[in-house]
Amino acid sequence: GRLQFAGDLTRADSIDDLTRRLYAGIDQVFDAVVVGFDLLDPVTHRPRSTSAQGVSRFFLARYDRVARAADPVLNRAIDSQDLAYNLAMMSPEEWQDSGIYRDVFSLHHMTGIVYAPVIVAGSVIGTLNLGRAADGAVFNADELQDAGELAVLLGSIIASLWQRASLERELQLFRMALDTVSEAVVISDMQQAARYANRAALDVLAGQPADAPSLDE
Repeated sequence: GRLQFAGDLTRADSIDDLTRRLYAGIDQVFDAVVVGFDLLDPVTHRPRSTSAQGVSRFFLARYDRVARAADPVLNRAIDSQDLAYNLAMMSPEEWQDSGIYRDVFSLHHMTGIVYAPVIVAGSVIGTLNLGRAADGAVFNADELQDAGELAVLLGSIIASLWQRASLERELQLFRMALDTVSEAVVISDMQQAARYANRAALDVLAGQPADAPSLDE
């Protein structure tokens, strides 16, 4: 199930699709867990997009409004570029006495909180967020390792998505440039087994008689 989940994540064609697949398959790795994914600005670490499964929209809005900047667990994960677990930093009693718990996490009685930074090109560009309520099991060592490895996989997938988008933009620019050239040009893509003809080449082909040899001929 875990291998199937990982394979499904790698087939994502966008960040939104990746997030959807993450939420759909997270129970293959963790039991009874709240999961969220935040995409962050790599410089300021302010959220570009936030989402979660298992908590209310009010919770997310309140967290961003009153708790995100002061969250010691999140700040530890971002600053260290390593997984941070609240119950490894403080006792359950200290967590429940903290302002961040009283103001936000008490809304869902969340005692266990894990942030795993998602890193691309050496910068934290997001966080995988996991939580459990007070009546749930604590996160054990195996689960913490799984969370870290899942964050690494997410970073690799996002890097690939961004690289693909960059290459597609470059390809579009090259094609636009070729269309401004007066000389007929045809590009054969051997890997895709496809050809691209610029505007001048299409004009040449359109001017051929019906019984003329095909382009391939």
